[in-house]
Amino acid sequence: MEKSVKDFEEYLRVQRNYSPNTIRAYSADLQDFYTFIGEKYNAKGLDETTHYWVRSYITYLVRKGLKKTSILRHLSTLRSYFRFRIREGSVLRNPVSGVLSPKRPKRLPKFFNVSEIAQIIEAIDDSDILGARDRAIFELFYSTGMRISEMSTLSHRNLDFLSEIVRVFGKGSKERIIPLGGFAINSLKKYFDFKIQKGYTFMDNSPVFLNVRGSGISSRGIRMIVDKRLNLLAKKNGRTPHTLRHSFATHLLNGGADIKIVQELLGHASLSTTQIYTHLSTAKLKEVYKRSHPLEKDQE
Repeated sequence: MEKSVKDFEEYLRVQRNYSPNTIRAYSADLQDFYTFIGEKYNAKGLDETTHYWVRSYITYLVRKGLKKTSILRHLSTLRSYFRFRIREGSVLRNPVSGVLSPKRPKRLPKFFNVSEIAQIIEAIDDSDILGARDRAIFELFYSTGMRISEMSTLSHRNLDFLSEIVRVFGKGSKERIIPLGGFAINSLKKYFDFKIQKGYTFMDNSPVFLNVRGSGISSRGIRMIVDKRLNLLAKKNGRTPHTLRHSFATHLLNGGADIKIVQELLGHASLSTTQIYTHLSTAKLKEVYKRSHPLEKDQE
């Protein structure tokens, strides 16, 4: 791959503070486009890219059967790359500018209702260290709505039981403060009691959650734990660890929370990302209305 792509990767790592996984995804997208224009147009480099080539690439992705969300991601990668090249002064214009993108499909996220959340958490046996850990993970998810990646990097210095808050470092290492609920605090304390019994030390930079070998658990490890518990307890198709985050947001909005507060708690850069949960709240209102209004009940 060209040196310009390596420079772009370095820019994403140093200046944008993107994660290694995100940088790898950007690089894979650029490699795919580079292969396409090389084979179809005999291109010698990405900087030769034209507006027409980008449109042709979209057609190619559509014919491959890629979902709209994947096509949009590929376009976003190209757009970011050429913006970087323009700032460097290597390219005069962005060939992606003006290219019509497929409309992003609006899919409402799935979520658990309150009784389902309670049933899932209560069913976790926390009488040993692994059970206590798993229950603390679920309680923390539902109490804070944090991402799996944020939970896996959580250290003891991030928790403040006295002030009942947790400091979370999200995308781009942006810090946000989230209130900690009483159930989450109690579950964490019980898990910590087991850790003390096992002889684990509590340094500021020590990871909160440990795997069976006693080292910090990875995002993949947390995802496997949550998936396993959901499969055993929820038995509902399409429910993922992210469903807990969706449930957190939906229940707050249904309870009357301000959408900008929910945006801050979730760590969304744009309010439009959070607004999808207002559709869920509206759907809930309509459901209650139809179930409760006397004239609507007569129509059923």
